[in-house]
Amino acid sequence: VAGVFMNIVLGWALLSFGLAIGFPQIINDASGSGTVRNRQLFIADVRPNSPAARANFESGDEILEVAGQHLSSVEELQLWLSSREGTSVPFTLKRNTERIETVAIPELLPEAGRVAIGVGLHEIGIVSYGILESLWRGAVETGVILQEILRAFYNLLHDAILGRGVQMELSGP
Repeated sequence: VAGVFMNIVLGWALLSFGLAIGFPQIINDASGSGTVRNRQLFIADVRPNSPAARANFESGDEILEVAGQHLSSVEELQLWLSSREGTSVPFTLKRNTERIETVAIPELLPEAGRVAIGVGLHEIGIVSYGILESLWRGAVETGVILQEILRAFYNLLHDAILGRGVQMELSGP
């Protein structure tokens, strides 16, 4: 039991340390109390037959510049595009290590209810927290991970007892 307990304590300590120095994460209201560095806009998905799809945007692309400007928040980009319906907007994207220049024409998209190019965006940055909050968040995350591990073991044993077989690949030492 001591070994298992120490693995949990080590996980908590490492997560807390990582949260104190900063982890890349999606920026949302939950990260509001942390310090955010290196904000970036990433494309999460591209709607079919949208201006972004026609301009060859791909999921995972980073938006570096829009018409020569660096826009670092989803709201900034949405506001900027809302007044440019029907005009060609040059985008500089980063795909893996490659820089890509492309042009999209924002249009009124009924599903979005506004002028847009048809992409889902994530604002990502390196978020770091103070020592006390890092310790607390590290404990919470350790608890979540431990809960998921226990749930996986429960499901594994449950399925084995009911004769359903193992539904995932298992490997070990």
